[in-house]
Amino acid sequence: MGTLSDRGFVGGFAKSFRKALVASYLGRACVFFFGLVGVSFFIPREALLTAGLYPFLFGDLLKNTLAALLVTQSEKYFVR
Repeated sequence: MGTLSDRGFVGGFAKSFRKALVASYLGRACVFFFGLVGVSFFIPREALLTAGLYPFLFGDLLKNTLAALLVTQSEKYFVR
């Protein structure tokens, strides 16, 4: 998310809930991808998504939504 912000993808992401949410989901997708690659060395392919992805999706959905909401709402207090 920080890299996307630095490169101007979200250009003022604190003002747009949608852009902040998309940036956080793209960041998490990268983390999940490399996490699944690492876990795939220890877990059979049939159980990979069940053990390494599905248990974490709801928590990340909630966390990313709350973070995007917090960033967009706090913008009016911290940005001049």
